[in-house]
Amino acid sequence: MIAGLLLVLFGRRLFWIFVGAVGFFAGLRYGGIVFSDLGEGTLILLSLALGVVGALLAIVLQRVAVMLAGGVAGGILAVRLAPLIGLHTEAGQWMAFVVGAALVAVVLSVIFDPALIVLSALMGAYMMAEAMNVAPSVEFVALVILFGVGLFVQTKTGPALDRLRRR
Repeated sequence: MIAGLLLVLFGRRLFWIFVGAVGFFAGLRYGGIVFSDLGEGTLILLSLALGVVGALLAIVLQRVAVMLAGGVAGGILAVRLAPLIGLHTEAGQWMAFVVGAALVAVVLSVIFDPALIVLSALMGAYMMAEAMNVAPSVEFVALVILFGVGLFVQTKTGPALDRLRRR
């Protein structure tokens, strides 16, 4: 919930949190699938390590790290949406992940700041809504509201505000 809230409110300004949170979330979500013999504690430590490495890389290689994390986030979101378009098989979900990851990485490379705002607000809203453990309809409403709040807050505290502060 805390990582999701930070992404919703500060994803663009604290891009390294975005990269770290996506690494942690991806590790938790998919680490157990890739490494099925890991215990829960080991999986959490592995996820934390992914998040820390991602955050450190983001500080050093900002654009590259954000594009990679954005690709992973786009893939995760695409997998979540895949059943809505009839992709229920494992192969369909992998295809959705690859297409979502590639699409988001390309968009981030072209329009970095706006795409980072949208993606961090959406990913943070998704993380928070999923952590609520409520009915799917309530989860969807929470996701939409949190996403809207994230877009509003991040655009109001973004580059335009930075330019005003310099004057």
